[in-house]
Amino acid sequence: MLNSMAAMASAKGFARVTVGDVTRHAGVSRRTFYDQFVDKEDCFLAAFDAISDRMQQATEQVLREAGGPWSARVRTALAALLTLLRDEPAYGRVALVEVLSAGPISLQRRDALVDRFAVLFAPQQSPAPSAIGNDRRLARAVVGGVYETLYQRIVGGELERLPDLLPDLVYCVLVPYLGHFGALHERELVVAH
Repeated sequence: MLNSMAAMASAKGFARVTVGDVTRHAGVSRRTFYDQFVDKEDCFLAAFDAISDRMQQATEQVLREAGGPWSARVRTALAALLTLLRDEPAYGRVALVEVLSAGPISLQRRDALVDRFAVLFAPQQSPAPSAIGNDRRLARAVVGGVYETLYQRIVGGELERLPDLLPDLVYCVLVPYLGHFGALHERELVVAH
């Protein structure tokens, strides 16, 4: 039912999705739906949580397993995230777009997702001045910029082109920490591959 909610919310928008849409798509009865969820919002929140966890797991796994310096791991993790969102279009639509219209609880979950990604993408030892580099606000601002960039592409129907954003996103994520020339070098490494 979570996949059905994601598919329906992605196709119709959360506001227009009905419980009937979800049950028909999932091939289950309304009773089965209500055995699992209180209402449409409860189902959407469960779908959002599952999608958020999948996005975070994919990114964390790459950050853990990729070798090299932090900047190289960030490049690899961003590439994995962009590929996941391109390959699973409902994920991006639900996690980045529809979550904004699903009520106050969903907005709290969206904020928590941004915070989780800020922790993932912030360097452990930042080369930036300590007053800036170790500040979680900076990491949250960086992730917020990535979020907005992805949001614009998804709303614009450009899901297939998400991986094309990689060089620019690498630059934007790294420039506060590495400076212009360091981030530009990392961007050029992406373009060269």
